[in-house]
Amino acid sequence: MKNKVYLILIAILSLVSCQKEYQAPQSATQAMAGRWWVQVYLDLDANGTADDVNDVLAMDFSDFGQFGLVTSNTAANDADSVIIDDQELFYYMRGVIPVDLATLTFRPATVLNINPTAYLGTGETLTVVNGGIFKGAGHSKSGRAADSINIALQFSDSPGDQFILTGHRDSGQPEDQYQ
Repeated sequence: MKNKVYLILIAILSLVSCQKEYQAPQSATQAMAGRWWVQVYLDLDANGTADDVNDVLAMDFSDFGQFGLVTSNTAANDADSVIIDDQELFYYMRGVIPVDLATLTFRPATVLNINPTAYLGTGETLTVVNGGIFKGAGHSKSGRAADSINIALQFSDSPGDQFILTGHRDSGQPEDQYQ
């Protein structure tokens, strides 16, 4: 009788352990999602490219105290847009930006800043002039190859100014943190 109970328990356990492993759903914009260490330049020559000769470095990697930009999927998991969010570290900016996943580029657009604050109020917009994510084109603080990001933005409350956020994907490794 004891052997039958053990056999039944073994049979039940083997049935339970043969269940298919859970697969988490993937974001439609996973290739463009991430945490980014960025530098912020005031693009004085409005050419969309950050350089130390013609542009002013407004914030460096370590000025943020953490990664400075987050790109993520929308709540609807749309394949044609991402949320960009500076986590209130630079411009109190959060917007749903149209993207082209095939080329990993941000499409030019003017969108509502969905992070209204007492400073900005409501109805402020941000304009994506150009930008993209470049696979393996950057380097982390420790020298590892990393994806890079470059995005040129304008804000409705700062007409005529163009800002460039440029940097690399956060590796999550302690030696790559700028704090």
